Amino acid sequence: MTDAEGVVPAGGVRQSAEPNAVARLGSVRKVYGRRANEVVALDGITIGFERTTFTAVMGPSGCGKTTLLNVAAGLGRPTSGSVVLEGADLSVMNEAALTTFRRERSRSAAWYGLIQTV
Repeated sequence: MTDAEGVVPAGGVRQSAEPNAVARLGSVRKVYGRRANEVVALDGITIGFERTTFTAVMGPSGCGKTTLLNVAAGLGRPTSGSVVLEGADLSVMNEAALTTFRRERSRSAAWYGLIQTV
């Protein structure tokens, strides 16, 4: 793993160049099932959630709202695309690193929980 300058950062976690970004999703796609049973929940979503801002996620039942929040909070993995949460690129982390990240930065899970209760 290397950053934009070809340097492997400590812990193997790439850092975002956007200091105010809490979460940034780039071309995120999430597909459940396979072939004839395939359901596309997220199809190429690119969005950023900045500090000190409020974002409402609205839509009809089954449109992918919960999937979007799970992926943005690092609780679910996208089928493709990138997820940068609190400066760390989750798309390059293995399961062990992702578990450690969740444990050490549990505020992302708390952030997700707060959003779910609103």
